[in-house]
Amino acid sequence: MYFLITRCNLDEQTKVELNGVSQMANFSFEAFRFVEHRNNSISTFFVHCITRLCAVEDCPAMSQCEAPSERLRRDVTPAAGSSERVTATVTSPPIIVSEKTDPQAQVQTMAIGRAVVGLGVAVALLVLLFGGVLLVFLRSRKTKK
Repeated sequence: MYFLITRCNLDEQTKVELNGVSQMANFSFEAFRFVEHRNNSISTFFVHCITRLCAVEDCPAMSQCEAPSERLRRDVTPAAGSSERVTATVTSPPIIVSEKTDPQAQVQTMAIGRAVVGLGVAVALLVLLFGGVLLVFLRSRKTKK
């Protein structure tokens, strides 16, 4: 567990570049492979972040360095308008890590990236095409009246 926003020095392997005082946070950390995956050329992992929103005036109180409690508490939905700590879990898309010495893994990772970019371009073109057709249809309907 990492306390990234507070910049608390709880783990030397985690580096916080931007601490979330604005609308963004930026951090880096060392990753590892499980022993049973050591022979795989590609590893896929996810980052799960428990986030907490706060009003500007309440955020400084939340950024105090505290060691994690040994006792787990059940989640309880706070009453509307209360200042209880409400959290949400944000999960990253798959993060694919490959060995730099494996050209096959690099090609595979690049192919996935190209496919995602290609899909994004295709969706954008379809949206533009649909918008153009809809615009022509609405104008032709308007001129008939």
